[in-house]
Amino acid sequence: MDDGDEAEPTGLPGPAARPVLDGLRLTLFEALSSKRPVLGQMYLGALAALDRGDPESLAQSAHSMRELLEKLPTYVEGIPQERRSPSLTEAARNLATSFNQAKDTSGCWTDDDWRGEIDASLRKLLRKGLPSFLAVAAAMKPPRRTERAELLRRVDNGPLPMPAVVEELRIAEWEVYSGFFQGVSHHTRETSTEEVANMMRRCEQFLLDRLVPRTFENRAAIAAIIAEVEHGK
Repeated sequence: MDDGDEAEPTGLPGPAARPVLDGLRLTLFEALSSKRPVLGQMYLGALAALDRGDPESLAQSAHSMRELLEKLPTYVEGIPQERRSPSLTEAARNLATSFNQAKDTSGCWTDDDWRGEIDASLRKLLRKGLPSFLAVAAAMKPPRRTERAELLRRVDNGPLPMPAVVEELRIAEWEVYSGFFQGVSHHTRETSTEEVANMMRRCEQFLLDRLVPRTFENRAAIAAIIAEVEHGK
């Protein structure tokens, strides 16, 4: 390349920082990037940080992996996305205010219970205060466990739904990885380079098995073996 030529940007770390991607890691990087480029970037960041070997490399590598596991479900088609709405705490406070106002002004409230026919104050609580709270609760982002279960169902290519016990085992395995990386990233779990590297490899294989099912590869290999046997007859 001439001195005047400029390299085209690739969106990847520079050569000195870029981790080496072998076959499996390259496959996983491409699968993540196909969902959303930022997922591939998180993965490369985790690998690059682990390779650095400085005092903070383990925590920073674990942080990128934790973020990857947390964000992955939101980038798979069909899984509910987070919607902006008042916080549940704010909604609960509003409901408490409405409830106390109804108690103070409603003739249906006695010392410790609601009695009699519904009046205007209680009707307002039932028609506005309570539905407003329930709407906020319904609009909240699903719990992470629910997100993970939905992701596992979306990427499962089996002819039948996963048995509940299998799904629970896979969710539990996901939570082991997530909890480990979170503990390391927050400096609340003592670890070693070897342990983080081993956990990284296990997590990579877990993600590969979900995002890049080997069903079709296995079928192609079996077909090739059958064809070879038949040809040799």
